[in-house]
Amino acid sequence: MGREVLVRETKEKLGIRAVGREVIEGNGTYELREPQTPYEAVFGLENVDLREDNTFYRDISTSESRG
Repeated sequence: MGREVLVRETKEKLGIRAVGREVIEGNGTYELREPQTPYEAVFGLENVDLREDNTFYRDISTSESRG
């Protein structure tokens, strides 16, 4: 966070790496921010298989773990 001039200069120096980032003002300070992307939009259906019934429990008795 900082002065607007410094943040805009930083964005300019970043060049192509700053594409999509915006200078945002809040309470007298400025930031270079990327737009927030919802988690679901990024991963979509990739995480469908992550649920409770997708768990494997090991069957280890106490006597085996001591040996």
